Amino acid sequence: SDTTSAGAWVSASTTLRQRVSPKIPDAVPLRNVATDHTHNYSVTNDEDNTRASRFYRWMVIIVMGIAGNGWCYEASVMSSVLNLPQFLRHMGYEKELPKTAYELIGPVSTLGQLAGGFIGGRIADSLGRKAALALGTSLTLLSTSLLVWAPSVDVLIAARVVQGMAIGLLMLGFQVYTAEVASKAERGLLSGASLVSGNTLAAVAAATALALTYTDGNWGWRLSLAVSYVPSLVLLVLVLPFVPETPRYYFQQGRKREARRAMLRFHGTNDGRLPAEPEAEFKAMIAAVTETEIHSKSDNNNGNNVGWSGFVNTRNARLRTFCALTSQLIWPWAGQSVWTYYFGRVYRYAGITE
Repeated sequence: SDTTSAGAWVSASTTLRQRVSPKIPDAVPLRNVATDHTHNYSVTNDEDNTRASRFYRWMVIIVMGIAGNGWCYEASVMSSVLNLPQFLRHMGYEKELPKTAYELIGPVSTLGQLAGGFIGGRIADSLGRKAALALGTSLTLLSTSLLVWAPSVDVLIAARVVQGMAIGLLMLGFQVYTAEVASKAERGLLSGASLVSGNTLAAVAAATALALTYTDGNWGWRLSLAVSYVPSLVLLVLVLPFVPETPRYYFQQGRKREARRAMLRFHGTNDGRLPAEPEAEFKAMIAAVTETEIHSKSDNNNGNNVGWSGFVNTRNARLRTFCALTSQLIWPWAGQSVWTYYFGRVYRYAGITE
């Protein structure tokens, strides 16, 4: 569904890379791995000097969450536009779209999300979390252009597929970026910023849809959809080029100095030091990445490939997979998709035609 929790996507995608394994042996010099590239930075317990970095990471995550949720506004407005008399006349119909069109407009977006989720995981790992967000934003701009143009039902359905792919990329990219940048204490709160901003934009879309009922011609619904350009362009042009990648991504790519600099940018003090808690999280991240690399090399050398069996080969993996799948299935079966795309028909069946 359009409001799917991206946390479930992240859980499902990371399951492929996770497995039950022993702890790293004491002989592995994790301390050296963490400190070989610290240079002249020192660890401090002084938290009073980190307000600037805290404000920076909060602003980055919140603005990214709002700007990356332009699709929420677009999808919400579109569900109302589908029932506007002027839009139906533009499409060549009097009262409503054909039944087949209604049946496709909703589900094809979900299929696009499926593709976007799988593609997004690959892109986020290889090219970076920002790359996944940038591609998702670019696809949002493309889907907006197709919807504003919308000369036929076929183009409308194609736009919904593109929009779904954008949703999969944006939700996964934002959640991964937030989880890897936010501190442990604020991770849950900031991850929820995307859901809050998305619902806020959906409320704005509802108000916009009400205003559309007082317009004639095609300019009104086209203008309301074109508003989606604003948050997408903000994210693509004003945010992503000026923020760093996550420390975890930098370290996975072997760019240790950049990983340290990014950690200092998001959590450091004004005088270039890293407090004790962020330093501990940074070392824990290094340990986790190092352990993954050790076992990945071991599996490759032994000819072992976890593959799709990673979804079900352990009890924890099965639990994660169950949570990921059921959280997706509950949304549409609870009636959300029916109400989003068929509410016009629901009103008519209830005798409400005005």
